[in-house]
Amino acid sequence: MASNDHHLHGAFDEKFLHEEIPFYLKRFVEVTRRQSSTPRSPGALSYTDTFNRMFLSCAQNKQWKQAWSLFKKMVKVETPGNTLTINVLIKILENIGHWEEALSLLDNVRSMGLKSDLDTFNNCLSVCLKRGQWNLAEGLFERMKLEHLVPGVLTYNILINALEKGGQWEGALRMYIRMVAAGHSPDATTYNILINACRKGEQI
Repeated sequence: MASNDHHLHGAFDEKFLHEEIPFYLKRFVEVTRRQSSTPRSPGALSYTDTFNRMFLSCAQNKQWKQAWSLFKKMVKVETPGNTLTINVLIKILENIGHWEEALSLLDNVRSMGLKSDLDTFNNCLSVCLKRGQWNLAEGLFERMKLEHLVPGVLTYNILINALEKGGQWEGALRMYIRMVAAGHSPDATTYNILINACRKGEQI
């Protein structure tokens, strides 16, 4: 068992991932784009759903490396992805240390014949929050308008948190005002983030 664990971890050293991630992401985009131009057979849809269920199971158990191995298998058998695949893949890439590649997926969604949804942007915003990229988070938030997506309380909380963590307490307060103006009711998470923001800005 020990030797198998060692082999597993060795297969995911940073140099290896750095080399293989661009290759598999490119192939994934190509396969999905090619198959989106023709009606998908029931079999293809079934394979996609099966892989998605396995991805979600891995994500739930934080088995990110196993999830990446499954993704490689998905690409090798030329199974196309859908929006759910994209959403989970963003989490996988971020959790194996490749957050920039995770965000780059958003730029390929439309070219693959797919549509982003609220979870796609929330996952990308979460990446920005964890990586201290508050400026990118703001850009993604504004981009949601172009996708005709309406941000919810969770979306606002993630962005307000990203701004607070980035020392942008005034920006966090402005986003809170926009949140209320949009008709959303702040929750306990919102207020806790705002309290921290105000403390940093020495406003309380």
